[in-house]
Amino acid sequence: MDNKKNLFIINSPLEFINAREAIYLFNLKNIIFLVIYNRSTNNITQLNEQLKDVNYGEIIQFYPSRRSSFFEYIKLIKQLKKYSYEKVFTGDLNDSNFRIIIANLVKEKLFLLDEGTSTIEEYEKKIKTNKLNRYKIKEFRYLLSGLRLKLNDDINFFTYYDFEPLFGGEVIRNKMKYIRKDFKRNHNDYSEIVFFLGQPEFIFADSIEINLIIKKIIQKYKDKKILYIPHREEKYKHSIKNIDKNIEILDLNKPIEKYFLDNGIYPKHVISYLSTALTTTKILFPECLVEYVKIKNPYNKSDINNFEIIYTYFEKDNILEFK
Repeated sequence: MDNKKNLFIINSPLEFINAREAIYLFNLKNIIFLVIYNRSTNNITQLNEQLKDVNYGEIIQFYPSRRSSFFEYIKLIKQLKKYSYEKVFTGDLNDSNFRIIIANLVKEKLFLLDEGTSTIEEYEKKIKTNKLNRYKIKEFRYLLSGLRLKLNDDINFFTYYDFEPLFGGEVIRNKMKYIRKDFKRNHNDYSEIVFFLGQPEFIFADSIEINLIIKKIIQKYKDKKILYIPHREEKYKHSIKNIDKNIEILDLNKPIEKYFLDNGIYPKHVISYLSTALTTTKILFPECLVEYVKIKNPYNKSDINNFEIIYTYFEKDNILEFK
């Protein structure tokens, strides 16, 4: 009997959604979820809400210290090294702690799960250019504990995106079959509603562009109701509802994909900036008009090139530019 485990290292609600998809597609058994709580309170709340559904496998909940978590990670790695693994999945190879955990595990295959559009940037700028194994000085202390730093595995992708295989790895497209298998469409017509998905405001230089875009959307779709769904990291939502009386704030405690599916909603029109939910909406609801808004004035000017790369992937998936 094969006692190898299948490990999912996750720290966001979207990664958990994709983990469930992988379990369903690959028919995986002997599951371990390593849940690392190193993000915001809202992120943790949404993640824990989804974990309530899990009635199989083992869940390791890991809360790294805010100051120094070095010895905590060493203890965690030693705990995980007790097993060998068939497949290991993670949404982040850019995080040095995640990478060092994975480098020290015996595994047959390593998969990168999508963690938002940041996966595109990681693919294009780190993995494709073979720059993943770049170390900070503080990481070398792991060597003193007998641990490895270098990640030698071929990287496979379980992804929404049209990636090319790299360096011997494979690309398996995530068609989101698990999350939508029980979807039952309600009888409401959503053709007169625009679902506008917010973003964390730290990607913008100031709020002027946000206000301007919202006003343009209202002007173009003046006969429709605008439902604004704030991002879980967004703090600007309270002032958005003052822009126009046709805007209604829909504050969710779950990913938008789950909201649509749980309520039988087949959206007809979704708009956002860089949200991964544009891609997942198009996969789940192919007849939906999905538009992205180009960010002209980002907080970091260097991000413009990154955004343009993301836009090319949107266009491949028939996600159209709002004009």
